[in-house]
Order: sequence, then C-alpha cells, then structure tokens
Amino acid sequence: MKKNLLIGLMMASSVALAQKNDSPNYTTNSYQGSEISFRMNKQLYESESIENWLKNEFELGSDIELELEKSINSLTALHLHYQVKIQGIPVFDGKIHVVKGNDGIIQKVIQNQVPLTVNESFSAFPISELEELKDEYDAQISSEEKIWFPKNGQLIAANVAHLENSYKLNSDIIYSNGEILHEINKIKHFHADGPNDSLINGYIFEPDPLTTAMQDYGSPYIDFNDSALTILENEKKQKQVLATFSNGIFELKNDFVEIINISQPNIAPPVQTNPDFLFRRSQTGFEDVNVLYHLTEHKLHMDALGFTNIPGYTIQVDPHALGGDDNSQFNPTIPGRLQFGEGGVDDAEDADVIIHEYIHAYINAATGSNSGTTERETLDECLGDYFAASYSRSINNYNQDHVFSWDGHNEFWAGRLVESTKDYKQISFNGGIYQHTDLFASPLMEAYGILGRNTVDQIVMEAIFSLGSSTTFSQMAKHIIDADQNLNGGANFAVLKTAFVRRNILDATFSLDEKIENEHDIKVYGSFEFSQGGELIIESKLEGISSYRVYDMTAKPILESDAETSKNKIRLNGSVLKSGFYLLEIVLEDGFKKTYKLSRS
Repeated sequence: MKKNLLIGLMMASSVALAQKNDSPNYTTNSYQGSEISFRMNKQLYESESIENWLKNEFELGSDIELELEKSINSLTALHLHYQVKIQGIPVFDGKIHVVKGNDGIIQKVIQNQVPLTVNESFSAFPISELEELKDEYDAQISSEEKIWFPKNGQLIAANVAHLENSYKLNSDIIYSNGEILHEINKIKHFHADGPNDSLINGYIFEPDPLTTAMQDYGSPYIDFNDSALTILENEKKQKQVLATFSNGIFELKNDFVEIINISQPNIAPPVQTNPDFLFRRSQTGFEDVNVLYHLTEHKLHMDALGFTNIPGYTIQVDPHALGGDDNSQFNPTIPGRLQFGEGGVDDAEDADVIIHEYIHAYINAATGSNSGTTERETLDECLGDYFAASYSRSINNYNQDHVFSWDGHNEFWAGRLVESTKDYKQISFNGGIYQHTDLFASPLMEAYGILGRNTVDQIVMEAIFSLGSSTTFSQMAKHIIDADQNLNGGANFAVLKTAFVRRNILDATFSLDEKIENEHDIKVYGSFEFSQGGELIIESKLEGISSYRVYDMTAKPILESDAETSKNKIRLNGSVLKSGFYLLEIVLEDGFKKTYKLSRS
C-alpha cells in the first residue's frame, strides 16, 4: 500500500521524534499546513456564543460545525480549541484556537488554512484497509475513523488509522483507496497516587558528571558500559526527593512521577523498607532515582511559575526501556509515559534528556497534537532543548551551549546545541525535524542570559498554550512576545525582539504597538481560494476602502481599483493573475495603509 481555512493569508507587515535522529517510522509528508493569527480585541455579548460569533465573523457556511475539543487555562487566558467538521466528520488540520483573556476579551483567533469545499468526485469514503495496515506496521492496537483530507485545494474522503504497539509505534496513518496521504508519528523521540509526605535519600548526577567535573567526554570521563568508575562515582550528589511510604515500604513514586517497568529489559523499580536509595552507578536503581529526582524538581519549578494544571496526571516512567535502543520517547497516552533507552550512555543518567522528554508532556497537555508538519515538529524539539538547557544552566553553566552534555557529544552521537548564527530566511526544513533545533532555541537562551531563568521559562511556557498544529518559527516568536505583553506588560519586548531579529525569525520592523490595526479592523478572507484562482475578500468594518493596488514582486502595478472606490468590502479574483507572489496594498478613507503578501499557484 502504498491554506486557507479557513481564511487567511500571510501578512507582509507585522501582525501578529527523536532525541538523536529521525524515528524509523517518520516520513516526509507532502502535506505542510499553515496557520494565521488574527488579533481581535473583542468583547462578546453575554447571550452571544463563541461558536456563533466565529461562524458569523469568518463567514463559515451552514454546513460547517465547530466542536469544542479542548479548553485549558494558561496564566493569562482561556484557550479554546475547536475542530471544524463537515457532515459531522472532522476536517484534517481544521482547527480554530480562540484565546480569551482573563478579562473576558477575545485577544486573538489562530486558524489553520485548509479548504472547506468537498471534491464531489472523491466524496465517497474508502473501504477500510485497517487490517492490512495493522500487519504492515506490526500494530497490536488499532482503530479507525473517517476524515476529510485537504488535497489539490479541496477536501477528499479518507480514513485515518490509529496504530499502536507496546514497543514504539504510535502513528496516525491517513489513506484513501490504497494511497497513504499523510503519516503522523505521535510518539516523541528525543534526543500514581498515594501519600507523599516521605523523603528518601538517593544519589544523582546534577545535571550530569561532565558538567559538574567541567570536562568534555573522553578518557577517563567515559561511559565504560555503566561501570562504577571512581572518577564518575565522585560526581554523584546525595539528594532528598519525595516518594511514597505505605505499609512499611518506600516506593519510587509521588504525585508527579511513578517509576514503573514498561518495556524490555524488564527491570522492576526498587522498593525498600528504609529510605536510603544510595545506589552505585552500576546498579539500575541509580537511574531510577536520578529520573525521579529531576522530573520532580522540574515539576516543582513549573508549579512555582504558576503552571500547576499541566501535565495534569502522574507521568509513568521506565528508565530502562526500548530494548536497549540509544533513544528515548514520550508517548501521549493518558497517563503519559516516558521511556529512556540504555544504548550508548544511558539516557536516564543525563538530566538534559530527562527534562527534554518531560517538556513534550507539557506541550501535549497545553496544546494537544499537531499536524505532523516538519517546522511545527521542529518547534517541539526546540522547546524541549531550551527547557533542558535552562534546567542544566541553572545548576552549572559549564558548556551552557550544549544539550545532552553527557548522553551526546561523544562517540555515540553528536548531541545538539542551543547557540546558532543561522538565518531563518536562508534555511529549509527538508532535512528533518532535528536539523534546525538550535535556530529557535538560541534566541531563547540569549534572552535567558539577560532576563534569567524564571522570567524566560514563564514567558515561553505561557506562549506554548498558543501553539497551533502548523505554527512556524515566526508565529511562535510572536506568541512569545504576546505572552510577555500579557504577563509583564511588554517589559522584555526589546530583549526578545532583538534575539529573534538577530536570526531573521522576526523582521526588524516588527512593532509591539498593534492598536492601529485593531482600530481599523481589516479582515481578509479566502487566500487559499485566491491562490487557486478563486475569490479574495477584503473587509473594513470601521473605515471605507478608498483604493487598492496589486503589485508583482518587482513593484510593478498589476491591478488597481477604480477611481471612485469607497466600500467596506471588496472582492478580488485570482484567475486574472499568473502564478507567482504579489503584494496587495489597501488604503482606507482616513489614509491608513496595509500591505499583504499573496500567492497564486
């Protein structure tokens, strides 16, 4: 077996997996979604529902349904995630995210650009091929549902198979009549209830033996097959961590973390009648305590920043997993699970790996799944790398540009960095989701060096709630600046902007003051339809549109309005333009100008 929601176009002005290598199940998909963010500053009447307001505001047809999938609070807003449906069947990547401030004002709407017209020639749903897929992907657990999938500017009927096995695979396969249209690998590779009033003592690396010794990997600072080398034993620290004491037994679990056995090698976590879990590095209990300690510390840190509602469950962790693979993963089942491989340097010995994995649980809890686009998947990795580096740097700043300082940067794999001089406008994402993680992590670490851990961690975590399924680096940078505006009144705007502009993630013209745009309330609809030769709608509710002009990329005028144009809504037909990129300039009656970038396929 082998954009457009809804609305939207990219504005030229400034409006707003694997730890070490690609998973063998990761495929490069032809589908690459896009999204757009609209600032609203809208107060709804008490009798007006958000769903009805959305349908009216964005002129959604009567056949369009909006189903609330997720509702979650960040520190400054309520985030409402809607799934778009047609005939009761979900549209793939058809998501609308409404951000409603704590003051009740709708701050912005984030939408994915997908077609909403069903291709009548491909509207019959295919016969199930679930059993064949189950065999092909070696899945023990499977289910299936219907879905509308975007293809060639319209929606076609397809099936989505949810496949899972007990070892690694957890994928959504979208197919139609023998053709695989898209694949999403839902497991992220990187790189328990009970009383919690008891403390245990345990040895850990803090954050890893190379950082505390201030050494690079190399003899005598080597893994040496988990041996209890004196030079590494000397780098252990004795710490206390919350655990469970029940019926005379201490267990490695608390409200946040539970150490269990998930996959081979089958190693049960230690239980004891005394609180001293003081293991040598050569004993498996050392990694168990190390993971429990670092995950608990990071959860307490995030709670102190105000994010007490996520991940929202006790995460289950196997520090000895994946059959000896040199990799680790987060599985977004409920409760979520982390598995750490033992190939090369044991992943559970490096706090960077541990925290990086844990951040995927936070992202999943705050936003849900994504569409599997390469740039959006890369963002997940960037954010995991940032929080891992932030955690380690708060302990010891040796090799502060390194991520996975002990697990990587050695003969097993190269590790990654959180410093970069790359130019966002000069790169592509064709090389996989780990190729450019340094590009987005580096401005965050630059801001960290100026503003400190707590400030930047809080801003970034708040911004994560605005992540959409196809968010780009530039869009995420704007979410981060929005988060600072909401949390701190924009006090850190200059630092954040400078860091993003330095790497061309944001343009130097980006401005915090967007009030004038809100006041003029310009809306643009149908950019995807326009790109396919259809109609683009520009609407200005408060001021009439006095003129418009379309330029090609050499600044040559191609289309312009009649001399007497003065309307609140105008329509442009893309069929009169050749393939290429264009600039649309709108001029309102009061002289306000706005420029948009258009494409024509």
